[in-house]
Formats: sequence, C-alpha cells, structure tokens
Amino acid sequence: MNAIAGQGEVALWRAVIQQALTDAMPRARVHGGRPVLSAQRRIAMGDARRWFAEAGRDFWTVCESALLEAMAVQAAARKAIAAFDLKLSLASSVCNSHESDTTKIASMPTIASYIHSYATEQKTLSH
Repeated sequence: MNAIAGQGEVALWRAVIQQALTDAMPRARVHGGRPVLSAQRRIAMGDARRWFAEAGRDFWTVCESALLEAMAVQAAARKAIAAFDLKLSLASSVCNSHESDTTKIASMPTIASYIHSYATEQKTLSH
C-alpha cells in the first residue's frame, strides 16, 4: 500500500468514528423542555452510543484502522456525550424557564479534539 492510499484509508476510518460521534450527539431543538428528534435520529443516537459504550470487536477494528487507541476514543466519546447531555439538559432548563420552543443545540467538536484532550489529561495525571 502506498502512503497516499494509506492516508486516505486512515481518514476514511476516522470519518466513521466522527459520524458515530455525530450520531451519538445529534443536533436537536428543544420544545417544552425536551429535545425533539425524529424516530430515525433517536435510533441512530442509541446505536452510536451503544457502539462507543460496548466497544466491541468492530469498534476496535475501526479504531485500529484509524490508527487511534480504542480506549482513548471510547473515553473521549464518553466525555463528549456526557458534556452534550449536560448541555442538552441545561438548554432544556433554560427553555422551561423562558418558555422558548426552538433553542438549537450546537454540534460538538470533533472526536480528534476530545482524543487530544484525553491524551493531554492522561499525560498530566501520569506525571
């Protein structure tokens, strides 16, 4: 395999991880204090969150193909999802207190930024 083809394959597998993260944290509107998601988005969200949480064989294969440490990806995804859920909860609280029905939830940063953050935290903790 030549270097350019290898880089393309790595980018493809990283895009798979990014799409799973996007599916796990979909853009949503808040209506009546609750997120509004289509049935299809709810299913995709649940599937993506399970994929990160369970970290099965296919998850490890994708991470390996993306040249990423699977445990770091999983930890970063968990942190990103928890932050997203907190943000969604806070947005729901704001909507309830201001009776707004269309607060949009911003998309979260890329998995790469969370992996970098996780790796930096681990280096800090190990010293």
